[in-house]
Amino acid sequence: MATNEEVRVSKELRGQARNLGLCDEWYTAWRDHTPYSGLIMKMVDGYDFCVENDWPSPKYVCDNFPTPVLRENGVFCNDKSSARNMRNVIVMGESDVKLEYNDFSFGDVRVRHSSKAEIHAESLAIVHIHAYEHADVAVFADEGAKVTLYVHNKSVKHVVEGDVDVVGPKYKKSDENG
Repeated sequence: MATNEEVRVSKELRGQARNLGLCDEWYTAWRDHTPYSGLIMKMVDGYDFCVENDWPSPKYVCDNFPTPVLRENGVFCNDKSSARNMRNVIVMGESDVKLEYNDFSFGDVRVRHSSKAEIHAESLAIVHIHAYEHADVAVFADEGAKVTLYVHNKSVKHVVEGDVDVVGPKYKKSDENG
């Protein structure tokens, strides 16, 4: 059961999302008593909506979600931290995060705003990384890991080492040979 504070945040976010154009299906399914972990899953599941609307803001997330709950659910907001083998990760605001993946783990990582992320993958790990806005991403992949970095705009800074596929606006098939 959600606490009074979780209900308040859920109602606020639901209203904000509706004002930004959240579709009827998602709006109707969203209950006002959604706990923090459920709200975070909504951010993960509806991430395209979040990016398109730059919502919720890092300030809102940092001010309204307890840091331990964010970290437990793979969200790092203006945070300096590290994590290992987390399936869904959102790095937002001005975070500085180190992530490790190994032993057949799978990760779906999203880095936004002015955040920095250092990501290491090894031992048959599979990691998909999406970098937006002014993110600064360093990716290191050991033999056996399968890593793809999706660069969503040219303001993203990135360094890769090892077998990392880079896909994005700066990388077109015609550029690979010349």
